[in-house]
Amino acid sequence: MSPNVRKNRNQSIIVSGESGAGKTVSARYAMRYFATVSKSSSKACVEDKVLASNPITE
Repeated sequence: MSPNVRKNRNQSIIVSGESGAGKTVSARYAMRYFATVSKSSSKACVEDKVLASNPITE
């Protein structure tokens, strides 16, 4: 596990590519993965919030 993850530091993911390369779909998969593996007791609530952020990231 990364030291940044262990210390609860904020991190970013940059998804870049040409138009039509699948950036939006890839970003959704990444967001869904992180929402799923989060250790929150209200997992469904966290997942909904993360996935709802997609329009903001566009």
